[in-house]
Amino acid sequence: MNSLRTCADLEALGFQGFHTVADLIEDRSAIPEDPGVYAVLWTASEIPDFVEAGTGGWYNGRDPNVGRQTLSANWVPTSDVVYLGKAAGGVSGRRGLRKRLSEFLLFGQGRPTAHRGGRYILQIRQSAELVFCWMDVPDGCEAVESRLLAEFVAQHGRLPFANLRH
Repeated sequence: MNSLRTCADLEALGFQGFHTVADLIEDRSAIPEDPGVYAVLWTASEIPDFVEAGTGGWYNGRDPNVGRQTLSANWVPTSDVVYLGKAAGGVSGRRGLRKRLSEFLLFGQGRPTAHRGGRYILQIRQSAELVFCWMDVPDGCEAVESRLLAEFVAQHGRLPFANLRH
């Protein structure tokens, strides 16, 4: 079983990138267009400040925010990994990592996009400091994401902070 705790652990698994949200908002060209899996990391040593209303956009009239108590209860102090996701190619083959992460970044800027996964991280006051990394997975993104989530649960006793379902 591979450790899922730090940037170095993910790099050893083949993850690349390691760019902050602030950097990716400025320039997404480093993100590959291929299908893959991605991780979001909180690399500071202290627990982040949670805000009552995050930067996530409302979509179809649904508020993306939850209470601070829920956020605190979901925090996993034993890992820098706060979210694991996938970016399958979709029917058209054009819904790879760059498209999926762009949707996430737009959602985090208050735009009403359909990317609600990981929305808890948008209630971190310092969300611009979060780090995104990714790994190309030409086939079987779902299987790789499921394996990573299962390994995370085995190591930390629960899902990453912002993953709401397995």
